[in-house]
Amino acid sequence: MQEGLTLGERAEQGKITAFAGSTGGDFDVDAAGGSTGMTSSNRAISVGFTMKASEAVTVGVGLGKAKADASFGNEGGGYRTDELAYSAFAAMKSGGFYANGAATMASLDFKEMRRNITLGQVKRTTSANTSGSNASFFLNGGYDFAIGNFLVGPTASWTSQNVEVNGFDETGGGVAGLRMASQKRRSEVGSFGVRASWDFGGIIPYAKWTADKERENGERLVTATPLTMAASGSSYDLPAYSLDSSYTTLTVGVRGVIAGWLGYGVNYTKLSGRSGTAEDYVGGTVSIRF
Repeated sequence: MQEGLTLGERAEQGKITAFAGSTGGDFDVDAAGGSTGMTSSNRAISVGFTMKASEAVTVGVGLGKAKADASFGNEGGGYRTDELAYSAFAAMKSGGFYANGAATMASLDFKEMRRNITLGQVKRTTSANTSGSNASFFLNGGYDFAIGNFLVGPTASWTSQNVEVNGFDETGGGVAGLRMASQKRRSEVGSFGVRASWDFGGIIPYAKWTADKERENGERLVTATPLTMAASGSSYDLPAYSLDSSYTTLTVGVRGVIAGWLGYGVNYTKLSGRSGTAEDYVGGTVSIRF
């Protein structure tokens, strides 16, 4: 949706722009420290509208749908997620200064959660489904210094996120089945870096690099209760997987306008610096001006 907003900023005042975008990528975690690791394939689509409210301000709304298909290493199981997100966003630009922000509310569905268990010679598979919510807020600002048609300057952003997942009971695991308590996770990521672009008229290549820091990276515990002991309320806590708090993000892409009414954008994003993980995405957006 960020690319849709950026394309909308290039429209004439009072004009409405419709956009559609798609993003796909992978997030993989290596096996280490007793963890079997994980591979995850992620896909998302979004549609929305923007309006150039004034010479300096652009506003918009969007709807997004995201899917993830994850598998644990050593045939340990996996899960699927569906996320439906509603967003409102705005951007402001005055001279070289710019700022934009977005607020998003999303519903989460966790499906086909599977855990494969080996007890002696017996193999069992538990299954479960649950739901949750994801609320986030993003704010970005900076300044572009102009050298002819080349723009370069500092950029900073803040991303706040609150995820809640409802509790659930596993089925099909016999004595190995668990009751998982509800979970909450808060994330606060601050980013600072540099961005640059070069306007060739109908085409604008660009790049952005940021150093990112997770401010809410304390230990998070997940409470589990064996279903055979649910009546007594006996439970134990497990440490949730935690990523490195510092990393970098690089985005490169190109955007432009054809015939004055059809906008386009493609980009590639890679996150680096988190030990034992690999994460990258490719996205594309088209927009139509009315």
